Amino acid sequence: MTQIPGSVYRPGLAVLTALPKEYAAVKALLSHPVLHSETDHQGTRHYAFGTMPARGGGRHEIALTLVGVGNNISAVATTQLLNDLPSVRTVILSGIAGGVPDAGKAEHHVRLGDIVVSSEYGVIQYDFVKEETGRVVPRHPPRPSSSNLVRAARMIEAEALFGARPWDELVDHVLAALNWKRPPDSTDRLAASDDPSVVLRHPADPLRIKRRPRVFVGPIASANTLLKSPERRDLLRDLYAVKAVEMEGSGTADAAWMGQAQHFVVRGICDYCDSQKGDDWQNYAAAAAAGYLGAVLKAIDPLERTADPPARRNSVRPEAARTRAGRFDLPGVDDGTLRRIDETQAWLRSMLAENGSEAPLLVPTLSWIASIDRKFHENRLLAREAQALEAVHAEVRRSRTCHEGNRMSPVERLSLDLLERYESSALLRASWEVRCAIGNSLTLAVSAGSQGSRSSLVTRVMDASASGENWDMAQMLFDALHHAEQLTRQGREFLMTTAVEHEHRQVRWNVASALKSIQLSDGDLHRILGRLLRDPSPWVVKELIDVGLRNRKVMVELEKPGNAAMVLELIEQDDQLLEHTTLTLRSRGRGGFVPRFATLEAAGADEDPGSTGYGRRTLAEDFRRVEELKASLTGHHGKLYKAAERVVLDRIADPDPERQQSAITGYLHSTHDALAWASVRALFSGKLDGCHDDFLTQALSDMLTHPSDWIRRECVEETLRLEDGRRKYMALRQIEAHRNELARGDEIRPYLVDIGMHFKE
Repeated sequence: MTQIPGSVYRPGLAVLTALPKEYAAVKALLSHPVLHSETDHQGTRHYAFGTMPARGGGRHEIALTLVGVGNNISAVATTQLLNDLPSVRTVILSGIAGGVPDAGKAEHHVRLGDIVVSSEYGVIQYDFVKEETGRVVPRHPPRPSSSNLVRAARMIEAEALFGARPWDELVDHVLAALNWKRPPDSTDRLAASDDPSVVLRHPADPLRIKRRPRVFVGPIASANTLLKSPERRDLLRDLYAVKAVEMEGSGTADAAWMGQAQHFVVRGICDYCDSQKGDDWQNYAAAAAAGYLGAVLKAIDPLERTADPPARRNSVRPEAARTRAGRFDLPGVDDGTLRRIDETQAWLRSMLAENGSEAPLLVPTLSWIASIDRKFHENRLLAREAQALEAVHAEVRRSRTCHEGNRMSPVERLSLDLLERYESSALLRASWEVRCAIGNSLTLAVSAGSQGSRSSLVTRVMDASASGENWDMAQMLFDALHHAEQLTRQGREFLMTTAVEHEHRQVRWNVASALKSIQLSDGDLHRILGRLLRDPSPWVVKELIDVGLRNRKVMVELEKPGNAAMVLELIEQDDQLLEHTTLTLRSRGRGGFVPRFATLEAAGADEDPGSTGYGRRTLAEDFRRVEELKASLTGHHGKLYKAAERVVLDRIADPDPERQQSAITGYLHSTHDALAWASVRALFSGKLDGCHDDFLTQALSDMLTHPSDWIRRECVEETLRLEDGRRKYMALRQIEAHRNELARGDEIRPYLVDIGMHFKE
C-alpha cells in the first residue's frame, strides 16, 4: 500500500490518463499537487495527489497517474493502482478520443472539440466478438459507468438548458495554465465516408454555442485499434449508438469491475477517426475533457473512501454494498446476499455474451441486479428485492445445470423456467425488471413458436391472469405487448387480437397503447377498436385519444359516427377525461377531433386568462413542452419522464414559493402521470424546501393517495432513501397516516413491513 509522505491524502478516486498532454490538463486543475513514486517487484508507479472542489465547499481527494496507450496496459495499470491505493473507490479516464459524427442529425452530430461522457451503457469493447461463418456476434460484457457520476452528468445536462455551463470556465483555466488555444473552426473539416475529397457541411444546431464544446452523454467504443476508417466508425454508430472511439476505456472498465470499483470516462474529441486524423485538436480536446471532469466532480459530494482497505481485498462486495459504505455498517450486511448478487451478475453477463440476438431478453434483469444498491435499508435488502433476488438466483443456477441436451438457448430456457414458476410463486412479483424480462420471453416464444405453441402459451397466461386481482400475470401480457413491434405480422396480430379479449382492463389499456407503434390490417384494427370501445374505461379512451394523435388510422376509426358517440358519452360523464382530452388536443393544436367536442371544450375553458395561478392553460403549455422535449431526446427508454422532469424543474425554478406550490399541486391533480412522478422527485430532492411545511405535508399526502400505484410506491421508496432529516420525518408521518390504504398494494406492503409499520390486514 502506498504511503503518502506526511500527507492527509487517502484518495477516494483516481484519474487515469494515457498521454502526457492529458495528464498535464488534469494536473492543471489539482490544488497543491504532491508527487510520489511507488517501487516494488512490479516496477515503479508515479502518482500526483491533490484535491478538486466538491459540492458544498468540500474537496475531492484525488490520485492522478499516467498509464500509457491501449486497453491492455490500462487494465494492468488500473489493477496496480487499486492495489497500491485501496482507498480508491472510483476510477476515471480523462483524455482525447475520436468523434463519431452524424451530419444528418444535428442532435447526434459530434464535432471536434466536443466532449463525450460515458452513459449508463458504459464502454463497448467492439473488438471482443465471436466470428462465425457469415456473421460476427458481439460478446462485450456490459460494464455500466458509475451511477453517481452519470447522474451528475445528467443533472449538468439539464441545468445547461437554463444556460449554466460550469465547465467552460474550467476549460479556459486549463488552456491559460498550459498556454494552449482552441484551433480555428475552419480546421474542423468532416470528409464524406465514401469519398474523402468531399467535405460535408456541419448541420445547424440550436444547442451549440460558437467556439464552445457541446457535451454528449452516451456509449463509448473502445478497442486496441487506432481507428482511421470512417466506414467502421459509421458502422459502430449504427450498431451501438456510440459517440466516441478510444483505446483505454474497456481495459480500465474491466479492471475496475474486477477490483470492485466504479469507473467513468470523459473524452474530448480531436479527430473523426478517418484518414485526415491529425494532432491539431489534441491539446484543446484534452483541456475540454479535464474541464468537464472538474465540473462533474464539483456537482457531487466528496466521494467516499473505503473505510477498511484490507477487507475490500478479501471479501466479495458488489457495487450494491460498496456505494453504501459511508451510510451503512458494511460488516453487518449479509455476506450471502452480497455473494449471490455478484454470482447472479456474473452468470447473467456470461449468458449475455454467449447468446447473440436473444441476449437482450436478460438486460432488464441484469439492470435490476446492478442497481439493487438503491434498495439497501438498515444493512439489508428490502424484503421484496431480497425475495426476488433469491428466486432469480435459484433459477439462474438451475438453468446452468439442468436441461443438458435441450436445444433451447440458456437465455430462452431461463426466461421460460421463470415463466413456469411465476404462476405459483409470489416471489417474482417483486420487481418490474424481472417481470419485463419474463414478458420478453413471452414475446420470443410467440414470435418463434408454431401457431399451436403461440396459442397455448398466450392462452395459458390469459387463464392465469383472468382474475381482476391478478395484476402481476396481466403485467406479463403488457410486457409482451410493449415489444410486439418486434414480432412477425402474424404473431403481432395474433397477440393483439387475443389480448384485447382479456377481462383485465389494464391489459386492454396496453393493447391501446401498443397501437402507437404497431401497424395492423384495417380489419384487425377495426375489430380491436370495436372491442375496446364496447365496454371502455376512461383510461382506455384517454390512451386511444393519445394514440390517435400519433396514428392517423386510429384517429380515423375514432371519428366514425358510432365510435365517436361512445367516446363523447364517456367524456361527458368523466371530468378528468374531459380535462385530459382538452389539454392534450390543445397542446397539439387540434381544436377537436369530432363534432360536438368543441362545445365540451369551450364549456371547460372559462379560466381567467389573467390569472397568475397554475391553471388549465398553463398545464396545457406544460403538456406541449413535455412532448417537444421528449421528441428532442435521444435513446429508447425513459424519454417521457426525463422530459417531464425538465419541465417541472423549469417551472419550480421560479423563486416565488406560491408559484412553486401552485405548479406542484396542479401536476399532482392532473392526469399526466409523468409530471406527477417528476413532482415526487422534485420534492424529495429538496428543491421545494423553501415552501411552507403545511404545503409539503399536503403534497406528501396527495402523493401517497395518488390514483397511480406507481406514484405511491415511488413516494415510499424515496422516503426510505432519504437520510434522517426534516423531509424524512414529514414523509414518515404521512406514510403512518395512510398506512392501511398503502398496505392494500402488493408492491408497497413489503416496504411497510420492512420499516416496522403495523397495518390492518
